[in-house]
Amino acid sequence: MSDYWTDETASPAGDDPHAKGEERFDIRDVCPVFPLDVQMGINPKKTVPDGLSDALFAQPDPSASDIKKYGTSGDIPQLKLYVVIDAAKVLGLPEILMETGLHYECLFQGAAVGDLADVAPYLVELREGETFTRNLFTQSDADWHLWEDEVGIFIRSYATLDVLRAHLRKYTRIQDLTGKWFFFRFWEGAYLDEVLRSSDQAMNAGFFNELHSFGYIFRTVIDDWCFRELHSVLPDSQARKCFILDEQMEQAMKRVNCRLRAEQSAARLEIPVSEKTGFVSLAQRHYMIGYDDEQKIKISYGLFKKIPQEQHDAVWVVLEKGNDSLGFTHHRIKEHFGIEE
Repeated sequence: MSDYWTDETASPAGDDPHAKGEERFDIRDVCPVFPLDVQMGINPKKTVPDGLSDALFAQPDPSASDIKKYGTSGDIPQLKLYVVIDAAKVLGLPEILMETGLHYECLFQGAAVGDLADVAPYLVELREGETFTRNLFTQSDADWHLWEDEVGIFIRSYATLDVLRAHLRKYTRIQDLTGKWFFFRFWEGAYLDEVLRSSDQAMNAGFFNELHSFGYIFRTVIDDWCFRELHSVLPDSQARKCFILDEQMEQAMKRVNCRLRAEQSAARLEIPVSEKTGFVSLAQRHYMIGYDDEQKIKISYGLFKKIPQEQHDAVWVVLEKGNDSLGFTHHRIKEHFGIEE
C-alpha cells in the first residue's frame, strides 16, 4: 500500500507553461530599471531611463525576414515606437493626447469611441525627446508622471500607425471555442506575456505579424522595477491565426490573476521582503488550486518551511487533490511530520 505522503504516481508540477515560450521568443529583461525623476535643472533631459534606449529607439540591422517583406534593406522603413495605453489608468487621456501633437488613434471605433473614450485603449506613436514620452517613464507625485501606473505595452514596429491599428483591433475581442466573443485586454503586459508563452505557434505568429517586439514595465515581488521585451523568432513559414480563447489561454490568464492576488496577499500579510518570492510562489499555487483563505495560506507557508524539501512534491499532490479543507490538511501535515503547534 502506497504512503499517503510519498505517493510518486502523480506529479504536482506538470509541464512548465513557459518552456515552449523560450523557443518562440528572444526574451530580454532589463532589471532593475530606475525611472526618471523630474530632472530639475538638467538639459537636455533624458527621454527614457538608462538601459532602455536600445530597446525602445535603436534601429537594428534588418533581418532576412524584414528584407523579404520590404525588399532591399534600403526600402525598410524606420522601426517605430508605439504605446498602447489604457485610458482607464490615465485621467483625461483623450484630452492629454490632443495636446501632445503626437499621432494617435483609439483602438475602438464607432459608437464605442464616444461611449468608452475614458476607458478605451489608445495607440500612440512615441517620439524621442517628446514630453509625453518622457512622462511615461517618469516617477513623481505629479499626476502626469505615469511610471507607477504601468499604463500599457510598448511596441516596436515598421508599420504605420494605421496599419498597426488595423492589426491590433483584431485582438480587442477574441472568440472562445463555441464562437462566443469576449473583450481581451492585451495591453495589460503581464497577461499578454503569459498568453503568448502558452498559446500555440500559429497564434503567436499571427499576433507578431506586424510587430518587431513588444515590452512592458513590471514590478518584482521584491519591489524592483523591470522592463521585459519579447521578440518573436518564429520562421516566416509559420502559419498565422488570431487568438482563440481555449483552455490553455484561460489557464494563462488565471495564472496572472492568481499571481497578482498572491502579491496583494504578501503586502497585506506584511511578508518580509526576503521571503516574498517564496511566499508569492506558494500563494499563487494555492489560489490556482482553489484555496482562498490567505491566513490559512500563510500557515501553509510556515508548514512548508518545516517540511523536508524532498517531501514537498508529495504534499503538493495531497493539496492538489483537494479532498479535504485546507485547515484539515494542515492538521494531517502536522500529524504526519510531527510538527508542533
